[in-house]
Amino acid sequence: MTTVTFFHSALCPRCRLAGHWLSKLLDEFPHVAVEKVEYLANLRRSREAGVRSIPTLVSGEQRLGGFLLTEGAIRRFLESLESPGTLNAPPSHPARCPSSGPAPSGRR
Repeated sequence: MTTVTFFHSALCPRCRLAGHWLSKLLDEFPHVAVEKVEYLANLRRSREAGVRSIPTLVSGEQRLGGFLLTEGAIRRFLESLESPGTLNAPPSHPARCPSSGPAPSGRR
């Protein structure tokens, strides 16, 4: 059994959405157990786990967090728990957007 810790807040609408997707996907991943941790009530534990934003999922050294966790990103995270080292989701960075590609090479 693999444990995923779900750091969230009852006041966070994005957390509610991520929790919905996570609950929905658990039927497909019977080897995963979820521990829910209220971020605001457990700040020390959140910091110790390296959680900087919510919602965030943590399992061992793997972490998935971001402004909006999609069903697809959560699915990839859960799949990666079956085969460690295959996580294709973006890293956890609070409110950062991925770049749209490489920087232009010849500015005038």
